[in-house]
Amino acid sequence: MEEPKEYFSKIYDQYVAQIYRFVYLKTGSQDIAEDLAAEVFVRAWESYQASLGPEEATIDNMRAFLYGIARNIVADHYRREKKVRVVSVEETQIEVEYYSDGLEEQVSVRIEVEKIQRVIVDLPQDYQDLIIWRYLEEMSVPEIAELTGKTEDNVRVGLHRGIKMLREKLPIEAKLAVID
Repeated sequence: MEEPKEYFSKIYDQYVAQIYRFVYLKTGSQDIAEDLAAEVFVRAWESYQASLGPEEATIDNMRAFLYGIARNIVADHYRREKKVRVVSVEETQIEVEYYSDGLEEQVSVRIEVEKIQRVIVDLPQDYQDLIIWRYLEEMSVPEIAELTGKTEDNVRVGLHRGIKMLREKLPIEAKLAVID
């Protein structure tokens, strides 16, 4: 049987980049994201240790467990800070695949992505999360359903409503860039 520290070290290695990216997209600050992501794993470790007992600890879905902690920590952070910061494309370092070699088209795509990122912070938290997980983390609907504890149909409806709200908030020229 694997030692708890070794097991949790593997969990950390497997999920640290995903949790950091999620927190970073929510906060827009590398320093804050590093601190909050570290806090996610500290809390997860404490919960994991507390669950160790006569029987081995069981966390059925570690990914969902970690994202749940991350969502709570980000919410706590904003309650303390009472502000939301808009994140620019350059700060997020999200790589966008360009299907054309033309510089003009690349600039156009980058501008559209920046407009979407400015508006996404105005969406309800659940819609933000669904859109980030589906389109930035490239999770499947079944993965998101497992992560959130919702049905696949509820996830699809949430994504549809989130994209619809995103489209309504975007300037007219950026609406064409949003894909369902």
